[in-house]
Amino acid sequence: PAGLTAVIIKGNDSTLTFSFSGKATNNTALNNCKVIIQFLNTSVSDGDTSLVAIHTDSIQIYFRDVLTVAHSGADFTSIGSAISASSAFDIIELAADTFTESGFYFAQPLYFMGKGANKTIIQANAVPFKNTGNNAPMFQVYNNDTNATIFNNLTIQNGFCYNSIEATGGAVFSPNATLTFFNCRIANNEAISTGGTQAFGAGVCGTLVKMYDCEISGNITDNDSHSGIRYGGG
Repeated sequence: PAGLTAVIIKGNDSTLTFSFSGKATNNTALNNCKVIIQFLNTSVSDGDTSLVAIHTDSIQIYFRDVLTVAHSGADFTSIGSAISASSAFDIIELAADTFTESGFYFAQPLYFMGKGANKTIIQANAVPFKNTGNNAPMFQVYNNDTNATIFNNLTIQNGFCYNSIEATGGAVFSPNATLTFFNCRIANNEAISTGGTQAFGAGVCGTLVKMYDCEISGNITDNDSHSGIRYGGG
């Protein structure tokens, strides 16, 4: 990309270090691109790259846009509208406000950045353990890779997942992608299976979850008076 200089440095016969320097002239999500690295015959001593195990490779460059969300004075007034406008790896920067909304469904890794767990609050309802009518996790992340969706410096609370067969994740649910939380509070979320089959992960439900300096409290799984299986309120 214009403005960046690519450099490859040989460390030894089996190691190369590839890096960029400079600043991309055009650096929005519209400028995402693939960079192909190809070694020509002249780059090897015997003049034949076909003998090299990997002589062509590529990396994908993603430029992150920052989308601000606040009740006033920002790019968006709701989290849902910012998610709808986002691209993979974008940063959704949340103000020190309380956002009462839920039902976020997306299929790309995103970075949600708040101003502190006691300042930026995302809630499905102002009252905990109340059916919001959405009947689904507040955040549903459906990208099918290990790229992490990140939550940083915020609270996610009062989510309510209500399902007749299987209730998963009152606050955040992801069946495949990595979920990473820094300095977050996941509180007072509920997952209820009305048919008594199973309910699990009322706070966070995912195949790979990483948490650093987080509080998980007051989350509940239930089977609506049935005898089904309940796993992990938190």
